[in-house]
Amino acid sequence: MAQAHTYAPAPSTIEASFELSGAQALLQFLAAQNSEQVHGRIEPLFGGVLGSMETLKEALYQCRSCLPSDPNAEIQEAIDFARAYRRRRCLIVLNPLKIERAVEARVPVLHINEFTKGERSIATPRDLLLELPRLVAELMDSNSYGPVTVGLSSTVLRQEVRFPATFFAPSTHWMRRPEPDSRELAAAAAMLKGVERLVVVAGEGVQHSGAERVLEQFCRQSGARLGSLDDEAELFLCIGMRLEGETGGKTVGKTVGKPCIGLNICANDARSGGATPLVGDAKRSLELLLREMSPKGTHPKTVRF
Repeated sequence: MAQAHTYAPAPSTIEASFELSGAQALLQFLAAQNSEQVHGRIEPLFGGVLGSMETLKEALYQCRSCLPSDPNAEIQEAIDFARAYRRRRCLIVLNPLKIERAVEARVPVLHINEFTKGERSIATPRDLLLELPRLVAELMDSNSYGPVTVGLSSTVLRQEVRFPATFFAPSTHWMRRPEPDSRELAAAAAMLKGVERLVVVAGEGVQHSGAERVLEQFCRQSGARLGSLDDEAELFLCIGMRLEGETGGKTVGKTVGKPCIGLNICANDARSGGATPLVGDAKRSLELLLREMSPKGTHPKTVRF
């Protein structure tokens, strides 16, 4: 439920450049990427490599301490890993693993494939300098959660060229917490005012945003209870979930027959099923809703961690 900030290279360099193969440059760059977790801890962005690719074997062996590989793993391992780290870390997936299940799960996976015509591809080793940072930024963008696939030919992976040392400097990615539009926030607060039977339906986005404790506070202050779309309610607040597909492809009106607010960082998901949208980070949006719902002149003691 949070957008990725463009990575910021650390200002450290030992040599002006390195002569490396495309495969070595690829893996060394990926091994240098880090990610800030929900509670501020810094972890490597990529936890390892699944599958196999002949042209990457030697480079994988050289990077085995920071990018452990398992050629016999299943794609479910990549899905479970990304979910365990709230989509802030992921695995690299090589052939012959298929990523369809990761697409359905909407979890980040970097899929490196053999070059095929028409596929998003890197044509020369020098293209890695521009394309790899873009791939990582796309991978962590909450508005396009899911696998990112790139094609690399054996020529690109085997050819040796010089790369600037700064390209391999440790880089940390962190997550933005975009706030909702003030008009959407006011509309949502107005809908919530005076509601006696409010049910909150919490999707995976609550965990991804680290919003669990703020959600507990919101429920205490508003009198809402956690439930499902099958419950009886005057109003539903659906957080971090798609209302179409997750409910059998039905719209909100057909599913619950009640007004619904869709809080989601993705605009399309927030509006899904005909919900009144509240587009923003779950944790930050709930904090602002608490403030909007507080009596004038008072401010809720929002949980900080």
